[in-house]
Amino acid sequence: TRVLHAFHSAMPEDEQNFPAHEREGLCSSEIVTDREHGVSTSFAQDPLVTEKEIETRFERYDQLSYAKLTRVVSEASSNGNAGRGEVSGKLLPCNILSGDCTTRIQRFFPIIQVARNITRESLVGDVIAGCTVAVVLIPQAIAYALLANLPPAYGLYCSITPLLVFALTTTSSHTCIGPFALVSLLVADLVGEALPGAEGDDYIEAVMLLSFMTGLVQIGLAAVRGGIVVSFLADPVVSAFTTGAAVLIMSSQLKHLLGIHLPSTSFVYMLIHLFQNLLEVNVATLVCGILAAVGMHYSKEYNREHYPKLMFPEQLAAVVLFALLSWALDLSGWANVATVGAIGADLPQIAVPHIYDLSMARALIQPAIIVAIVSYMVTVSIANSFAAKHKRSVDAGQELVALGCSNLVGSFFQAYPASGSFSRTAVASASGTHTQLHGVVQAVLVTLALLLLMPLISPLPYSVLAAIVVMALRGLLDFTSGLQLWHVSKGDFVLWLITFCTTVLLGVQVGIVCGMVASMLWLIKQSSRPFWAELGRLPGTHFYRNVRRYKDAHRLPGIIILRFDAPLHFANREYFRSVIHQREVGFQKHQAESLDRNQPVDVSIGADADQPPSQSTTPSVPLLCMVLDASGISGMDASGMNTLRAIIEDQQKRDPPVELILSGQKGPLRQSLRKSGIQELVGGHENFFIDVHDAVADAERRVTAYLQTRNDNPI
Repeated sequence: TRVLHAFHSAMPEDEQNFPAHEREGLCSSEIVTDREHGVSTSFAQDPLVTEKEIETRFERYDQLSYAKLTRVVSEASSNGNAGRGEVSGKLLPCNILSGDCTTRIQRFFPIIQVARNITRESLVGDVIAGCTVAVVLIPQAIAYALLANLPPAYGLYCSITPLLVFALTTTSSHTCIGPFALVSLLVADLVGEALPGAEGDDYIEAVMLLSFMTGLVQIGLAAVRGGIVVSFLADPVVSAFTTGAAVLIMSSQLKHLLGIHLPSTSFVYMLIHLFQNLLEVNVATLVCGILAAVGMHYSKEYNREHYPKLMFPEQLAAVVLFALLSWALDLSGWANVATVGAIGADLPQIAVPHIYDLSMARALIQPAIIVAIVSYMVTVSIANSFAAKHKRSVDAGQELVALGCSNLVGSFFQAYPASGSFSRTAVASASGTHTQLHGVVQAVLVTLALLLLMPLISPLPYSVLAAIVVMALRGLLDFTSGLQLWHVSKGDFVLWLITFCTTVLLGVQVGIVCGMVASMLWLIKQSSRPFWAELGRLPGTHFYRNVRRYKDAHRLPGIIILRFDAPLHFANREYFRSVIHQREVGFQKHQAESLDRNQPVDVSIGADADQPPSQSTTPSVPLLCMVLDASGISGMDASGMNTLRAIIEDQQKRDPPVELILSGQKGPLRQSLRKSGIQELVGGHENFFIDVHDAVADAERRVTAYLQTRNDNPI
């Protein structure tokens, strides 16, 4: 562990022993040294030093500039001195730009550190995993290129350069990127909407420019730490979006499965056109697709049941088998089955995207942002999932850089936007991969397949590729999560339903935007109307619970106990005021009903809570104290403080005055209340308590004093 402790070795021995309470942990990447001033630090077992301690001792050791010290940071491996534990160098904040030149390169290319620690066992595991994933990748790449309305070879191009760049720059040892069905559909949909007249070479040039711009957006987001934008996509939104996109992708493959022309304008219009042209279905094409789907399904189930340790490449087997069958039976001739045709066996050509075409670039700005966010969301989710499974860690910011560089560099080698693939990553994990080198193996094998095997699959029917897409996306159809949300959270279910319906009916672009907007609106609603509860004491205990949930929890005469479970800020201050007013009105109504029914009222004021409460029919007690359990209020802005101040002043003007007592407030809130003068307004520390029961006991004493005064001075 690396710690900030430069001053420790520079100060006298009698000052090197610090109090234990001052030994706070520091950022593990901030190790300091300054050779210009002759100060050398080592990683001896020295006590940790707080920043406060450094600031204090700086006054006595002015030969070092504290401002300079906080900018100086290093890592043990900077100059190869990790073994001796000595470091030097000027550092910046902990990211890929920090450290000296060597450190920066190592942070940008994590593969360097991986290569230093590679073993024969890990290398063998990576080669096996890379070969296994490549067998799955090749047919998927060809099929997913069709989703993007690109020639099949472009799916393979997307599996070469982006894979190599990602393997060099990623911190995830399992994530596999390349063509992905959802991103492929986004590319076709967004480019088609932005440039409706683009076809042929113009369409391909637009897609390459989109890949370039997507990489720029992702690198830009990484530079400003903008990856947090994906946090505005709630889990129900992501689930609904992927489910809706899977429905759209599968429906887009119906034209290949049935051998008829279907428009790709909208889901509803496509279904109407489908029913109008059912008689034009090509039976041979449909039979090939069905046989391929059924064969892949049952071969996978048989392999899973009888040979779980052996991974059978059912997709590649379907490609080879039906290519041979179509060639032998000449299905493209007498049966008029649409086939892939000749696939170029050339390597991707180096070509600069049309970045000088400003009109095209302006049209693709919004599509680039959407593709960048969605592809990053998918990739980082996969990386985090498998990192947790294998007890490893990933740097989400570096993953954004890696994906952006992959798309940016790939755009110069005819690769359309790439993304992480859950299915291929799962295959790599199950195959025993250890490092990022499996991506290099995949790229090499895809290159060999492009040169040697592609001419052999020209007779492959399109319906077989459509079946591969449909079978690969079965896992994305997650309707059960929507049904579960209905029972767990109605609000999250509404989010799921809105996102799913807009995605299917209006398209993926509208769906992702509506999902994000709905997420933010739901967040605003929850923030502006948070949960609150009126508390009552459980008989014979010191515990206070929600009177709505616990029927045994009873209210105390003259006292209202409230808990507000959110920071108090400008968005919920009026709601907080309305809650206070509502409970005051409810208190008066409850007292009136108790008198009308002559119900016994708990008058165990100040009694031991371990004893059962005594009951009496004494007249009701007016509201005298309001206990606010502030344990759920993590902070308060200026608007919240002004609102609280107005409530306190209003309560103090009543007859009799109502005293506000706070309990459970955290340190930052306590400090804010003190600086704003609210602490003094409510009566100082006497009205601040750590525990709710202590606050209630103090309120009970005040109610007792009021009752005694009223009895001594009857009207």
